[in-house]
Amino acid sequence: MKYLVAIGLFVIGCVMGWAGTLYYLHPPSDSSSSASWVQAVGSIAAIASAFAVVYAQKHLDKQSDANDLSIRRGKAKELSELLVSNAVKDSRDLETVYELNWMSERTLQNVVEVLADTRQRFNIVPWNDLGKDQAVIVESARDCLTKLISISRKREPQKLPEDAQRIAISEVRVVTGELDKLLTKLQASRHE
Repeated sequence: MKYLVAIGLFVIGCVMGWAGTLYYLHPPSDSSSSASWVQAVGSIAAIASAFAVVYAQKHLDKQSDANDLSIRRGKAKELSELLVSNAVKDSRDLETVYELNWMSERTLQNVVEVLADTRQRFNIVPWNDLGKDQAVIVESARDCLTKLISISRKREPQKLPEDAQRIAISEVRVVTGELDKLLTKLQASRHE
């Protein structure tokens, strides 16, 4: 684009130089020829102005598009952070349920519903507005929620024996740790 501006300025400069030379070599002898010279110079100025306006408009459009993209990416990252943060909270809540061994049928059903709802919310993420790294992190967080749902569904809705309780807590803690790391990565990538 810059080379087009340079070429345009060069052409305008050549035309102005040519017009100046002709004016110098053949000065106007009467008012009608003076008017012709003024019209010629005005036409050249109008053409140059038209090129300048088009160039300025394209430059402003590019800036506006870049600003819009930056705003959309920022909002997508904020939404992703919120969703992953909620996933971490839900994972910690599940850990508490297993630690307290509150595994009634209703509790288990509620836990699975909350996890599934949180995972479903990931569908509203504007994936195209996220960078590749952020999209991978968010997708990994959604996969962690799937693991938590699987962990919860394979348990019977009853008070767990002590060894089964330890295993469940351990499985949930591993996934919670993964989610914590993903949230940290996502927050660090906000400034990229």
